[in-house]
Amino acid sequence: MYSVSLQIDALSGHSVVSTVSIGLQPCSIASHSLVELLQGTARVESAVASDLESRSYTLLRTDIGTMRMLREAEAQLGTFFALPLLQKQEFAGRGELGGACGFNSWPLREQWHARIAEPGEPWPLAAKLELALFDVAQLLRRTGLRCLEVLKSHAATSSAADSFDRLHAACTAVERAHRSDVLDGFRYAAREEGGSSSSSAAAVEAMGTHTDPGIFTIKRTSDVAGVELQGERGEWVPIERLASPEDLVVFAADQLQAAASCEGSRVRAVHHRVMVPAGRERTSLLYELRAPSSVAAASCCRHGRRTDQCHVCQYYPVG
Repeated sequence: MYSVSLQIDALSGHSVVSTVSIGLQPCSIASHSLVELLQGTARVESAVASDLESRSYTLLRTDIGTMRMLREAEAQLGTFFALPLLQKQEFAGRGELGGACGFNSWPLREQWHARIAEPGEPWPLAAKLELALFDVAQLLRRTGLRCLEVLKSHAATSSAADSFDRLHAACTAVERAHRSDVLDGFRYAAREEGGSSSSSAAAVEAMGTHTDPGIFTIKRTSDVAGVELQGERGEWVPIERLASPEDLVVFAADQLQAAASCEGSRVRAVHHRVMVPAGRERTSLLYELRAPSSVAAASCCRHGRRTDQCHVCQYYPVG
């Protein structure tokens, strides 16, 4: 879609000298009220369902209280990431794979990975961080479940509605101690090739193209935009640059696509990547609503394995 900008260069009497520029630019994407979605407002439910069916993602506008909660959790993560590396490594993720719970690091990013329900997490900074992350996880879990509900109620076929309903029932029936939900915090430090950290307009691919293993991935628009979603025609949508700082980005993942496939629904797992401006640091907090392994085992993951037997889908870090 084209965008047109008009700049007034001079104004004299009745004469106006202006510059008109026309370029191929992405236009802003409308967001919907999170409060109204949670309250069950029919207009918002219909709009969210339409977004998810047509493009597999939606934007939800938060209120002041929710934004304060999200920013507090991000501030606590920032405090952790600012610790000396040796101190962070005391909370190193368990297991041989990079995405194990706890602290993990790669050349361009650091991660705090938590499976919220898992007992004995190596929480840093004691209760303050744990409480902040738990409050956020509870809110975003409720948001993901509401998105599942509106997909069910607006499904084009009864078989698709039944499939979404089974997924929702599986998530709500499981006790907290056995939930598979994930909360991830990332700090990206993008550098240009050669190790330079000088500011540049160029963006660095800090995380490559992938889909996520859960049902929905939900995140606040980061202060330094980075997440890009891939459209059906292969185009990259710079969703965080198009969204408001008060927006949540919600997009579909592998388990939702498995539930939607062959059921008359167009919902697909959204391929995405993280592109960070060279020389900039970026903090990102995201939540994944995931079905329990007993449900995930019924379908194959994107690697062609049973999801409960795929270590990559269980632990692979997401953006």
